[in-house]
Amino acid sequence: CIRDSPPPGFSKPTEKKNEELPTSKVIAMPPGSSPALILGFSGPARSSPDFLPFNLAIQTLAGRPNTSLLARKLSNVTSVKVFPLPASEVVRDSTSEQVWLVAVRVSKPWTDPKQAVDKIKGMLKGLGVRPLAESELDRTREFLKSSLTLSASSVRGRARVLAHAEFYRLSESYAEDFAGLYDHLSPKLVMTVCKRYLEEPRVRWLYLEPGKETATTKFR
Repeated sequence: CIRDSPPPGFSKPTEKKNEELPTSKVIAMPPGSSPALILGFSGPARSSPDFLPFNLAIQTLAGRPNTSLLARKLSNVTSVKVFPLPASEVVRDSTSEQVWLVAVRVSKPWTDPKQAVDKIKGMLKGLGVRPLAESELDRTREFLKSSLTLSASSVRGRARVLAHAEFYRLSESYAEDFAGLYDHLSPKLVMTVCKRYLEEPRVRWLYLEPGKETATTKFR
């Protein structure tokens, strides 16, 4: 017979509520460590048709290590990088998205990293409100082209480029065609794509804070 009650020794499974993950965290690092901020947000995956315009905007914001918009706007910045996480790709409403990370290294620790986070978040939202200057996009185009050329200049680098093209099912002439992929993307198109993903960016961030040196640590 069929009965609603569970057999002896078993209990009915209960539905667990999704716990909200923390949006921020400060991690204490050893004295002398380099302070760094890592900020994540959602954007189009490489398989999405929005990837190229979005990547052009994000690389302009934080891809050029020393000349990007963030590198010039934040204080004490020594290096800025941005990169997507392919393993984080998900499909939402027939659109492929993934996590993008911005990593900022600074020469002096920030007393309040949230101020920097708020500024970055504001600049992310701004990408979907105001078109980026054509001159800034041109600098990013040249940066992307030279980065790929440098990556493919060694045997190992060339192998990585080919593996990348194979993984994402890109054309065999990807490395040669790459130079023209971003040339036709106008500031207005870039802004329109960014607005789809960054109108209200949901960011999570991690700040690596070096510990304060004491007399003991100095003499170790």
